Parts: sequence; C-alpha cells; structure tokens
Amino acid sequence: MATSKDELLESVESQQVIDLLIEGQSVAFRKKAPWASNWEMVLRRGRELGVTDRFIKECRLSGSRPAVRCCIKCDADFLSSGYHNRVCQRCRH
Repeated sequence: MATSKDELLESVESQQVIDLLIEGQSVAFRKKAPWASNWEMVLRRGRELGVTDRFIKECRLSGSRPAVRCCIKCDADFLSSGYHNRVCQRCRH
C-alpha cells in the first residue's frame, strides 16, 4: 500500500485525474478523494498527462469526456478530447 501522498497520487488512474480536473477542485473535496487534499499534486499529474487550462475549459463548455486513448494510426497514448478523437496530434499533421 502507498505510504506517501506522492505514491498515492501515482497509483491513481490517469482517467481519475482527468475527471477531477474537469469537474474541479470543489467536487474533488466533496467526493473526499484521498489525493484531493493536495490539489497541487493533482494539477502536476494532470500537466504530466498534457491537460492544460484551455483543454479543461473546452471540455467543460462542450460537455465532452476526455481520456487517455490509443492512436489508431501509431498506437501511441495521447490525451483525447472525446470519443470522436482517435488520432494523435503527431499523426494528424
């Protein structure tokens, strides 16, 4: 079992971090997620996944469900803005 907050956050699934960032800090505290007590760690993990403030805003406005998905062209994992987004940025250009 994880002992430090950093280890606890590392054990959290990427999708959970993305969901927390899209829903916002107040929702995370209401859910009483153990890693939500240090929001800076959640933000850092989100940045490592490629989540930006603009991405969060666009997802909130559109109501899309972002996730880390596998590119159908190169099989690389990438941050997708919704179910419709299956090709990574590198393969798109």
